Amino acid sequence: METAFYSDLDLRIHRDRNNDTWVQAVVRPGSQGDLVQLELRHPALAARVGRFAHGTATEAEAGELGQELFDALFPAGLRVVWDWAVNSLGREKPLRLRLDIRDPQLAALPWELIRPPGLATNPLVLSPLRPIVRYSDLTPEPAKKEFPHPLRILVVVAEPQDQPRYDAPRTVRRVQEVLGHLSPHVELHVLEHATIARLDEEMGGGWDVVQFIGHGGQQDGADCLLLEDEHGGTDRLDGRGLGTILVRNPNLRLFLSCACGGDHEGACSPNRLLGVAEAAFRADVPAAVAMQSVVTDREVADFSYAFYDALVDGERLETAMTSARHKLSAGALHGTSWAAPVLYSAAKDGLLYANTPVRKPDERLTEEPSRGPVSARRRPLDDRLPWRAYKRPLRHNGALRAVEEALERGERLIVVRGPAGYGSSNLIREAARRYLTSADGAARTTGVAWAYRRSSPLSAPFPNRQHMGWTTDALFQQIASGLRVRGLLQASPGERWNLLRGALAQQRCLLLIDDIDELRGLAPADLLDLFPAPTTVLATSHLPDDYCQNGICDVPLGPLPPGDAYAFVRDTAADLGLPRERVPDPERIQETLGSATGDPFALRLFVGALADGAPLAEFALPQSRGSGGLIRHVIRHSMSRLTEVERAALEFAAVFPEPLELAHMAELLHQGSAETQRCLRRLEVLGLLAVEPGPQRVHVSQRVRLESLYGCGQDKAQRLIQQAVAYGLVLAERHASLGGAQHGVTGDTLLNEFWAAGQAHGLRDWQAVLRFRDALHAVLYHRHLYNQAFELGFKAYDAADRIDHEEAQAWCALFPLGRVRLMQGSLEEAREWCERAYDKFERLDHRHGRAIAEKYLGRVFEQMGFVNEAEQHRRNGLDLASRDTPLEVRGHLVSGQAAAAEARGDYAAAGPLYQEALEIYRAAGEQWGVANMEHHLGRLALAGPDRAAAEARLRTSLALYERMELPEQQAGVLRTLAESAEADGDLAWAHTYLLMAVERLEPLAATDGLGEVEAALARVTARQEAGVPMWQLPGIPAPRCEVWVRCPECDPDQTPTRLLHHHEVYFPTCERHGRRYVETAPPGGTR
Repeated sequence: METAFYSDLDLRIHRDRNNDTWVQAVVRPGSQGDLVQLELRHPALAARVGRFAHGTATEAEAGELGQELFDALFPAGLRVVWDWAVNSLGREKPLRLRLDIRDPQLAALPWELIRPPGLATNPLVLSPLRPIVRYSDLTPEPAKKEFPHPLRILVVVAEPQDQPRYDAPRTVRRVQEVLGHLSPHVELHVLEHATIARLDEEMGGGWDVVQFIGHGGQQDGADCLLLEDEHGGTDRLDGRGLGTILVRNPNLRLFLSCACGGDHEGACSPNRLLGVAEAAFRADVPAAVAMQSVVTDREVADFSYAFYDALVDGERLETAMTSARHKLSAGALHGTSWAAPVLYSAAKDGLLYANTPVRKPDERLTEEPSRGPVSARRRPLDDRLPWRAYKRPLRHNGALRAVEEALERGERLIVVRGPAGYGSSNLIREAARRYLTSADGAARTTGVAWAYRRSSPLSAPFPNRQHMGWTTDALFQQIASGLRVRGLLQASPGERWNLLRGALAQQRCLLLIDDIDELRGLAPADLLDLFPAPTTVLATSHLPDDYCQNGICDVPLGPLPPGDAYAFVRDTAADLGLPRERVPDPERIQETLGSATGDPFALRLFVGALADGAPLAEFALPQSRGSGGLIRHVIRHSMSRLTEVERAALEFAAVFPEPLELAHMAELLHQGSAETQRCLRRLEVLGLLAVEPGPQRVHVSQRVRLESLYGCGQDKAQRLIQQAVAYGLVLAERHASLGGAQHGVTGDTLLNEFWAAGQAHGLRDWQAVLRFRDALHAVLYHRHLYNQAFELGFKAYDAADRIDHEEAQAWCALFPLGRVRLMQGSLEEAREWCERAYDKFERLDHRHGRAIAEKYLGRVFEQMGFVNEAEQHRRNGLDLASRDTPLEVRGHLVSGQAAAAEARGDYAAAGPLYQEALEIYRAAGEQWGVANMEHHLGRLALAGPDRAAAEARLRTSLALYERMELPEQQAGVLRTLAESAEADGDLAWAHTYLLMAVERLEPLAATDGLGEVEAALARVTARQEAGVPMWQLPGIPAPRCEVWVRCPECDPDQTPTRLLHHHEVYFPTCERHGRRYVETAPPGGTR
């Protein structure tokens, strides 16, 4: 019989008729321990619980409340049971605490806060080895079902107009991000503006997981969810009504109620959402999650992202909850939102399905995240490949095998050659995916990048035909953004190519390049010189030339054989929902399409038109045109069936160079979300575009892009470009107004906005260019897109010159031109731009503009090594600041002085200056400045006696950076926390903080910080594995104990080893057997 994963300590808590409360250990069903009275008599208990429920409790108050609840739950009679269970299992075996609470008032207490008494203890729920689960022994364990394919998830969103607004789209987007790459294994559907009737109707759809996102409230003393009524107002659904709806769906395995709490009719009560979760649990739903305190929409988004990310990775429910709690803990400003989620579960093993892919037995849980190599925790390389529009691999089996064999042989340049539309792009993606998921490919490859021609057929000022092809500079930019090369984007322009080549020469990367024949001034063989060994290039070409020369592995791609073509038609018809009886036989297909029968692209369009209701007789194709002409005919045939709205959707998808998000397409079309989805679904059926299932982005092929805009004429081109520019400006300014330089901006959206700014310059709309600069320069800078930031700044500088706007020119010279060149190390050019800005501000008698210019000149001269000149410029800046100088500018000047003092080692002067800058930034409402100053002050305070206050400052800084979505700054704070923990000898938390930093830096295009964090992580990991204590640092006490250890595989009569050990550090590993040492008796047998 398989051993249970969890060892359980079950406690039943109830209230008797005399209003006395009792706690009782449940050894096994039908066998209970003695009743022990549970005493909760602290006079401030109700106030503490109330502050926690409202989200206003401090971390210290939560700690005190957690220890008080622990003492109440484990009085003397039960404390022995707890200590025995912990000591007998040890630190590395899971002990789950299950609470059967049978009184609503007791259930309202935040038991998830409990922590054992002691200064160094942490809350139990923050460890995956000590989860807390609420359950009922009256509820039997549910029968396991097979894992569904796909796993169907329904997200229910309600936004009543008479309730406080929250950012529902961001929460939904975070869920879509984590689940999108699992399609088609996971099906996600969002029910917006949910009413009770619509929710009841959806429950007949057989959903496996249901998540509610919205507000919670109360009605007649009962907890309820706040849905919408027919007019957009509030309609309350209590727990009993919810249970009646959920019980209709026997497939439902998990219900999540991620409501923010609070409505206009009453104060938030502690158990506002727990009653809803309990109702779902009583409706035979095996697991339910609810929030027991007020959480923000940002925290709901973070919880959902982390919880689903762990759950779909095969983790148990309890471990997924721990991962989500750590995410909330890292970003919690008040320090208690990690205790808000409550898990109700009847699954004894923590698994919802019989065949859930759980972790291997040797991948042990620890008190902190896995100590395995960082590469094992990263997003797999194959997950960085672009999304494939075809749900099934194309049937070029021979060519696919040839590419796989070439990759295994280590060929440096592999070119898949075939006519446009034959599926060469999908083939190299499929080959790369198979190779990167193989043991050999994953071990030999360290990076992967995808590059293709990113351009629209239309551009202002409207040439009749845009120049064809793309440049090596564009190729370089895409490769550079896909690979992680330290210092690449911060380097000067002349150094970047050498840095990239040097990095490629030291590690094997796989580069996928689409359409190499369109690279201007570059022959395919030149790629061998462009990218040094051991780099492998996997490319496509649409030219008929034979590339079997000069070290190129040529893989020609011909039309699909008749059998494979018909199989592809059947597969495509099944994906589009076309009944089998409507699929023509092979002979009819050959007769209709002629020479285009073997073309997958033409077949996809053909089947789409049939699925749309087109009769077969409409495809009387002129066979004399050849394959290319036939495809054009089929594309235009599909386009002729479009409505005006559908044609507009296709044109907008074609004119923007990057995929559009579904919400953006809906705004462009002035349609609702549901109407836009139906419109795009029809275009997808017709084969004219594809909608990525997770993030809901609209993709269009280059072939359809060209055909849909072919011959549209200058007038229509101008209207399209103008509409694109206007909407790009709306998006850019909307993102800038939300606060935070990167709030809500995806990479594709940012590139579309940058492209629109360039088109505004072509349209000679100078005011629009300046507005684009105001909205985009900060986000481009923080995303390390320095080249784009400089190009935007230069165009804005030119626009300001065209309209004789000298002040705008001065600001453009500083932000981003001077700042970007300073970051890239081009100091002379940075000095020229800053001096040019200063001169213009001086002519305008603009005091605070001159002050800011002086600050940046100080930074430039400091990096040049001219310390005295740098100090003089800083003093000049402070002297120029006056009462009418904006607070934000004064904050910049004072913080610059503080940074200079810290660099000199004058910490006594730096601290008060940082505090002064902090107060200025707070008065100005400048959140970035507040976060930055809190970080500096926290780092300085770590050297003092009050380390708790220092860490509180650092957590405040981290939370603010989280809200502004600045991952590199978050990583900086986490690294400071890790250094502090490592200095204290707490390697477990140092390791945790560094892993969090890696998670934030890993998605960025390029940053020096990642390499430094990985080096620190490797050092901490090595010390953990070797069992090296960190107590040799001067001035740090060393709470160590003397133990005797031995290898369990060695001769038991062998003399054990004496070890000075700390309880947070692992024992060393035996070099001979690879087993970790265990504690044993000292020589002589006496402990």
